Amino acid sequence: MLGLVAAGALGLMMRAVELQLLDHGFLVSRARPFHARVKIEAHRGAIVDRSGEPLAISTPVDSVWVNPQELNDNIDQLPKLAKALQQDPQVLARRITSNLDREFLTSCATCRPTRPRASRRWEFPA
Repeated sequence: MLGLVAAGALGLMMRAVELQLLDHGFLVSRARPFHARVKIEAHRGAIVDRSGEPLAISTPVDSVWVNPQELNDNIDQLPKLAKALQQDPQVLARRITSNLDREFLTSCATCRPTRPRASRRWEFPA
């Protein structure tokens, strides 16, 4: 009985290896037509009370975020970023170096519209 269970487990492992390693390209090509990337813009509406008076209104704001690990590798770009965000370079450097374990750090959560546009012009190497 134990031999039968072991043979079944071995058979399942061999099939898994076959699907993951040997047939991977074929399976990916077969699955590709069933996947689509669609960008959906989601705008929230106002939250109103029963009288129609607004309780909360969503206002679109620009934000600037960085990957502290990537920016730390390109620390020479930090003064340009600090100038565009109108922040102290030393304070920004301290925030980035103290969050190196994270992959996402908001540099300017509610920037004035001119700040993020200025930041978009840069492409930091990955």
